[in-house]
Amino acid sequence: MKKTFIICKLSPYFNNVRKEITKSPIYYFYDLGLRNFSCGEFGNLQDKGYVFQNFIFSRLKQAGAQENLHIYFWRTKDRTEVDFLLDFGKNIIPIEVKCTKMRDVQIPRSLRSFLERYSVKKTVIVNLSLEDVIEVNDAKVYIIPFWQILDDSFMDRLN
Repeated sequence: MKKTFIICKLSPYFNNVRKEITKSPIYYFYDLGLRNFSCGEFGNLQDKGYVFQNFIFSRLKQAGAQENLHIYFWRTKDRTEVDFLLDFGKNIIPIEVKCTKMRDVQIPRSLRSFLERYSVKKTVIVNLSLEDVIEVNDAKVYIIPFWQILDDSFMDRLN
């Protein structure tokens, strides 16, 4: 399925092999319609959060195709996970995806944990509606509505 561009393998990011899981990849579909049809969910989504996350992954993959961008996810043995890490070579930007209409700023525990372990300058939380910028552990946290990722200049603003 990888060779026919139906699915894409996302590998984990790690620096500390003992604490972080390094073997379990995540697979995303290139075509969400094909995913929904093959799961029997065409027109009747059961897992909206995963489909939303898959949509964001597809857009990140498409937007980063022109750049030297690698996309990973981060997960530890204690089940702490960050959805996506954009690795531009010189800097890493964690992205957390929430399929909710956030009303106020909430930094997920897993993202906070990543920010404590790694020195990053920017991080992004994608949601359905809220837009804000705050600072946590010397990192700017951009809370953005999903439609901003559709803008072609999104990657330029990150890098």
